Amino acid sequence: MKNLLLATALVTALIGLAAPAISDSHSGSETTTPASIDMAAVATLLTTWEAATDVLAKAEIAKEIQAALGVKVDGLIGRRTILAIKTAGISTEFTKPTRAENGKAKLALAVSDGTLTQEQANVISDGQVTIKEIQDKVKAGDLTKNEAKTQISAVRDTMPTKPDRNGAGVGNGGKGDKGGKGGKGGKGGKGGKGGKGGKGGGKP
Repeated sequence: MKNLLLATALVTALIGLAAPAISDSHSGSETTTPASIDMAAVATLLTTWEAATDVLAKAEIAKEIQAALGVKVDGLIGRRTILAIKTAGISTEFTKPTRAENGKAKLALAVSDGTLTQEQANVISDGQVTIKEIQDKVKAGDLTKNEAKTQISAVRDTMPTKPDRNGAGVGNGGKGDKGGKGGKGGKGGKGGKGGKGGKGGGKP
């Protein structure tokens, strides 16, 4: 009887020692293994993204990559997405997009989801090119910073703005009347408020 009790106590002690070791091993594997990321699938998507030439198609592939990596899905391959690719240990080579390329992708997505018309996107794209040219002139010493600031402001005033949630455009035209800062409030055509704010802008 005494031997049986000793044997039972020994078995219990061994189980108690073994249990935490099993638990620690399991929890460790959960934190270090990126089991939720299909590395082969992401690598294939990256290759497809690299080869794609259509801006919108490329952005849609980027969304798939981001969804697979568990990062914010916006269709733009930026620092966070690139960091997630490296962290996952994916070694597929790809060309990091420039800021201008991501800008084009953003416009293409905006047209695709109806936020902008193609005509508006074209105006914005042309405006961005013009602004870049002005900035280059400043670097070359052909323009002063103040001159560039005035020109860039004029270009931006011609560029359409994003519609608000109610579908009303926040017009840049209101900016033209100096009360037009309030003209931002001219979402629904309440330009009168903007006119009131503008000294010399006319009586409301």
